[in-house]
Amino acid sequence: MSTYKNSGIIRQETARCFLCHNAPCTKACNKGLDPAGFIRSLRFDNFYTASAHIEASECAQCDAPCEKACAFESFPIQIKALTENSIIESTSNNPGVDLAIDFCGIRCENPFFLSSSIVASSYDMCANALELGWG
Repeated sequence: MSTYKNSGIIRQETARCFLCHNAPCTKACNKGLDPAGFIRSLRFDNFYTASAHIEASECAQCDAPCEKACAFESFPIQIKALTENSIIESTSNNPGVDLAIDFCGIRCENPFFLSSSIVASSYDMCANALELGWG
């Protein structure tokens, strides 16, 4: 389980992200980190992998070239603020299993997808499936 502060702010900020395929923020990171993967993990409540994409101590001293390269030019995603306000403590029992796949050239953190169907026909059903790890 991971502990997060300001989860409402994190949710609002990550919802603005375009989830770019070839993310300019990741390309611009001069520390070799993956801010796009970090944002994607936070956005979809995948807290186990969020910290694997970013090193908060590295971002603290950074001038945030990732934000300058953001595709959301008028008001870029505040990546540095997300790293400062997100993960406080991680006491994960995650065994480290990687379910990531490449689907039609898009990297997915897990092979499970939801679509409108009998098993996911309402908000509650989709929300429960997301909590169980479906993407």
